[in-house]
Amino acid sequence: MVKDWLETPLGEALLQLEGRVVEEALDGIFGEECLQLGLWGENRTFMRFTRTQRCMLLAESPLGQPCAVTDLHRLPIENDAIDAVLLPHTLDFSDRPHEILREVDRVLRPNGQIVILGFKPTGLWGLR
Repeated sequence: MVKDWLETPLGEALLQLEGRVVEEALDGIFGEECLQLGLWGENRTFMRFTRTQRCMLLAESPLGQPCAVTDLHRLPIENDAIDAVLLPHTLDFSDRPHEILREVDRVLRPNGQIVILGFKPTGLWGLR
């Protein structure tokens, strides 16, 4: 599984590198709500870098102890309610990446920000 791989030396090195990238990306994002969709590493791996007043992690499985378990392509969140969304490899492992992105667009406030970590951003969604 992914969790086992992330505990290998290569996986740990990737998490450290991605932690620095996410910290820099979230550094200038402020507001009330930050939402992480999907678990990558421990549940506070990236959420500790947020500068919003609150941050929640939603996942499709209770493993890793997210704040809530839900379908990521049908978020139980009001429109225009979130200041920042973090997708740590969420689209890489989803069979519904377009639907997740539509939901992110729906819940993001105007001028909201999205941070996406991924391995294959062009091949996965048919972009060229």
